Amino acid sequence: MSTPTFDIYVREAGQRHRVHFSGQTALKRGGAGSVWRMPAGRFAGSVAKLYHDPKVSANRAKLEAMLARPPSDVYLTVDGKKLVQFAWPTYLVEDGTGQ
Repeated sequence: MSTPTFDIYVREAGQRHRVHFSGQTALKRGGAGSVWRMPAGRFAGSVAKLYHDPKVSANRAKLEAMLARPPSDVYLTVDGKKLVQFAWPTYLVEDGTGQ
């Protein structure tokens, strides 16, 4: 079975940055979408959640609202260790048609 090859576009400050995926598989797949490790480059170290149905407008509205109101801190300190307590989107990801 071959791995998918595709492009996504990351919205940042009104610009779209193309990110090419090749030779990898999703880290996790759920009911709403799949999570992919961003390849080397500008967004390396991040992951992207790609919705199975990108045309569901509620997903985009929710993401835009979350991006407009980021939390002050996503970390929790336990026994001196800084831990991520929840994930929060930092960019909007689109396909070639802007969905």
